[in-house]
Amino acid sequence: MIKPSTVLRQEFIDNLAELINKSELPAFVLADILKNTLQVTLELAEKQYLVDKAKWEEEQQNANTRSEHESTD
Repeated sequence: MIKPSTVLRQEFIDNLAELINKSELPAFVLADILKNTLQVTLELAEKQYLVDKAKWEEEQQNANTRSEHESTD
């Protein structure tokens, strides 16, 4: 079984909290790092959405084409 995303999410949160706590970096440094990381993550999420959307639309188009061929056979 693939680990559920809810479990992965919580493990990530726990690991990140531990990393932050062990870093001993001041809050202003952590804030800057997290802000930059958020920006990169948002950009990656948008790119992933566009890829997923294009794949979905292609699959829908292929399914429609198959349906049309099947109905004419």
